[in-house]
Amino acid sequence: MKKFTQILTRRITRSTTPDYESAAPFESNCFHQLTSTRLAKGDSFKRPAPRSGSSRILADDAHFDDICWTCKGIDFPKVLDWQPGDRRPWIPLAHTLSPEFPDCPYCSFFRQLIGFDPAADGSSKFTPYLRIRQAFERLGVKEKHELGGAVIFEVTTKNKSLLEGYIIKMADDEVDLAAYESCPRRPELRGRTVTALVDAALPKTWIDFCKDNHTTGDCVRSEPPVEGLRLIDCETSKVVCVDDLDSTSLEYVTLSTSLGNGGRELLEEDVLENDVPSLFKDAIQITTSLGFQYLWIGQICLSKLEETERQKQLDLTGEIFAQSALTIVIAADIGLQDGIPGISAPREPQLSLKTQDTVFTTSLLRPDLEVSGSRWASGGWSFQEGLLSRRRLVFTPSQIYFQCRTLHCHETLSLPLQYAPGLNLGRIFPDGGAGTKPEVLSKQIQTYLTKDFEFPEDRLKAFQGVLRHYSKIPRGMNNFLGLPLFNVEDFAQEPVATRTSQLAVALGWTPERVSPSPYLDPLILSHEGHYPSWTWLSWYPRPGHSQSNQTFRFNLVEESKARPLDGVSAPAKMKISVGFEGGKVLSWEDDETALSTEVEPIKFLRLSTFCIDIKLTKDEENIIIIGLGVNPQAKDAIKGWLRSSHSSLTSLASPDSSTTSDADSLPNGEHKLTGILLSGRGWRGPAKKTATLLICGPKRVGSEEERLVRLGLISITYADFISTDDKTAKLEGVVLNDAGGKGDIDLRMREVDLY
Repeated sequence: MKKFTQILTRRITRSTTPDYESAAPFESNCFHQLTSTRLAKGDSFKRPAPRSGSSRILADDAHFDDICWTCKGIDFPKVLDWQPGDRRPWIPLAHTLSPEFPDCPYCSFFRQLIGFDPAADGSSKFTPYLRIRQAFERLGVKEKHELGGAVIFEVTTKNKSLLEGYIIKMADDEVDLAAYESCPRRPELRGRTVTALVDAALPKTWIDFCKDNHTTGDCVRSEPPVEGLRLIDCETSKVVCVDDLDSTSLEYVTLSTSLGNGGRELLEEDVLENDVPSLFKDAIQITTSLGFQYLWIGQICLSKLEETERQKQLDLTGEIFAQSALTIVIAADIGLQDGIPGISAPREPQLSLKTQDTVFTTSLLRPDLEVSGSRWASGGWSFQEGLLSRRRLVFTPSQIYFQCRTLHCHETLSLPLQYAPGLNLGRIFPDGGAGTKPEVLSKQIQTYLTKDFEFPEDRLKAFQGVLRHYSKIPRGMNNFLGLPLFNVEDFAQEPVATRTSQLAVALGWTPERVSPSPYLDPLILSHEGHYPSWTWLSWYPRPGHSQSNQTFRFNLVEESKARPLDGVSAPAKMKISVGFEGGKVLSWEDDETALSTEVEPIKFLRLSTFCIDIKLTKDEENIIIIGLGVNPQAKDAIKGWLRSSHSSLTSLASPDSSTTSDADSLPNGEHKLTGILLSGRGWRGPAKKTATLLICGPKRVGSEEERLVRLGLISITYADFISTDDKTAKLEGVVLNDAGGKGDIDLRMREVDLY
């Protein structure tokens, strides 16, 4: 790539057009928003550029003498007046980071925008540029979109864009809301001023547009409010029951905060009459200013319920949020006694730049990036609250953001709302909410696994709303302790898939292992006693292990196909029973009704199926697998699972505990794991044949006796399944390597209890 030249001439007259050399085309990463909040620090930056107020930097004719020679040579007013069809230069901004011209308005603007001091960082190679863009290049729309030609500016380095930042021409009327509802011939994308406090007319415009235009589909409430639901009447400051109101027309607001902990920290109802916490007082103010009367705050509305009813409504938290007209999300790390940013807590002024004729503003940190770093986003209870809500109004430290199931809006941007659905300005929530296809559930589980819980036993309860959502979609799925039971239609086989096959497939969940080390699975097992090892609810991300690019899937489920489990079933003669805390054991296939009404906690699964004993021997240097022909990757995984089963993880009390991957507490000698044949595709006939082998090993937790627990899963490609009698079977032609080497695996019918 040709190097970028410096500005060839530097003139100080305003009428001069600078001469640029056009740079080679370069597409940077799609991180593209700049914040106005990170100000450069240090003694050399203490002299302020001319300002109007605390955040608007003046670079008009009255302050022409303050502009440094380099910025005069660039002629920023002409650059920022770029029109489609003009040449698009890269504008070097390295000089703006120098302390040489601290009172230059352009240097001050870009220095604060970049928020980077190379002297403090010790880097001399950081070179920022100003890049001219059009909306279709950055906002996910085609060039012919009504706003595809909108001009925006971003600051980038030679290799990638900075994480934050658009510079956008300000709307003529900075607070005018008419632009959202207009239908102009030439629609525009313009910037807006973020004031210290929110103007309620702005989010009300967004909400009203959704109500008026999204009269069918996901933005419309599909079910009545939860029976017995308590709500705060914001006019009387009393808690009322929805059963005493007109539920057909009732609209209420829900509050989602980072305080969510399953209703364990309840506040008494009379808190509404005495000392209302600032957080809740602001939430009530938001509710009334938007024209709503009723508000659900879990810490208050659950407080007067009897314990049984309270637990019932906690189980229905997802439905409570899905049925509300709006969810207020507080994605700012504040406590009960703190005000909400933009309501009672003023927000930091937004950086802007005024040239002679135009004002340019910054779009601030992209909301999805800002929210993802908040305590709210990391919380477990907030996951389904945001995912299942029909409309969300998000309060971040810098701005407010609205997203329904069709469009999303930023406080910093002004555009006609009928054109907004096609733009991608940094969505926080997926457009389809929780999803409408069974295969999407695995992606929701993958995300949910990373969430934090003060009380890990809440992990299933806080996900029940998502699981129930998937039971109601086309090809709906029930679940068993968090494991989705795929619809019988997904199997597409005769006879109809059995319950045993459904559970066998569900037990075949697996995270993809991206680490080159055989010792580092992305998930680790925690034996806190809340959930058995065979459900993902008992597994957590490995501390310090990156979750980026991880995938969670169910083996043998081909998501791209209309019937993703075509030809898949449990092995012949397989039986599954469910064991409970009190000692009762019920058949999974035959005792469906009894299972659904049993209140005892589930303790183990009793599996009667074909198994293999995997023998391993360890010396000072190696671990050798005896009598199991599988590919090298599977062997490495098995060795890693053996090591982990003998590591400090055997007494892991918390997912926050860590273990050194290289720490090898596995003693020398012989060891044994168990392989359980769970499911397979194409047991007989010419179809492609693949099987799921669950690898299990013994673990001791505290003073309990050693028990068999899930360690991992391998997928096996084979040529044929031969069952010689009721007790033995063989997988023939198991693929061992990429060169086509094959072997056999001998299996024997066994009954094992998996905890």
